[in-house]
Amino acid sequence: MKAILNNRVLQHVVFWSFQVLIYTGNYTKDGNYLDGFTATLFYLPTHLLFTYTQLYLFIPRLLLKKKITAYIFVTLLFTHFLYCVNTLYYSFIIYPVMFGKACTFFAWKHMWTFNQTELKAIFSFFMICSMAAAVKLLKKWYYEYNRNQVIEKEKLSIELEMLKAQVHPHFLFNTLNNLYALTLTKSDKAPVTVSHLSDLLRYMLYECNEKEVPLEKEIEVLKKYIELEKLRYGNRLDVSFSYSGNIRQLKIAPLILLPFVENSFKHGVSEEIDKCWINLQMHARDNVFSFILSNSRSHDAHTYKPGGIGLQNIKKG
Repeated sequence: MKAILNNRVLQHVVFWSFQVLIYTGNYTKDGNYLDGFTATLFYLPTHLLFTYTQLYLFIPRLLLKKKITAYIFVTLLFTHFLYCVNTLYYSFIIYPVMFGKACTFFAWKHMWTFNQTELKAIFSFFMICSMAAAVKLLKKWYYEYNRNQVIEKEKLSIELEMLKAQVHPHFLFNTLNNLYALTLTKSDKAPVTVSHLSDLLRYMLYECNEKEVPLEKEIEVLKKYIELEKLRYGNRLDVSFSYSGNIRQLKIAPLILLPFVENSFKHGVSEEIDKCWINLQMHARDNVFSFILSNSRSHDAHTYKPGGIGLQNIKKG
């Protein structure tokens, strides 16, 4: 099937072979399939001419440009012309070849009068042309659908890369500020901070370049980030972090959870003067992942207006 979809010549051959098969049955009388097949091949050129003229000339240049009146007029004129060609073709070529004698019932007046034979010819032309147009539209839809899928995947990939690019300096800036505060007080926690920071930067730079990473690794990143923040806030910060389920099997886009946790510190914990808390719960089951994050907030804090770069990128992703 894929070979047919990627080969235009083969597509046309398959389509017209199908039409020949149908019309052979239509022209066959008394089980004489050879005569039916011969008649089908004789009539095939005019059907080819009508179909391709419609698909590549009249429809794109007239119908799709909303020149409806011109399209109807040209189509009717061209259809009658092909009917006349068909009539002459049958009377002077097909009939003598198939029956071995000259056609005796041909009359020129039949060329200019509308009759049942012409109606059948018109129906035959339009039926095949409609099927060809339907196939063409279906193929166009298929290619457009696949193209849009590729574009969406590329767009998602770009947005996630933008998110990671935005997270890296933001995270580094906050952590270095924490480290600076610890070094000013000559805290024994400074080496632990450097170690955690080194691990997180190694993950960001070398391990999260894939489209998806195990959820277990993302949890480790969040743990170390929270530990760094706990070093900064000390005993006044109470963090509850729980997770359950198959975290080793489920995969997730890298660094997509960190901006949420960062915001809980930035817009919640950092505004608290006294006791503050963060509650983070995760659950993974099959292909479903739930993430619940809540934090304390000062009543005197300014109203937070959502729409930061990080969260915008996450929503797009």
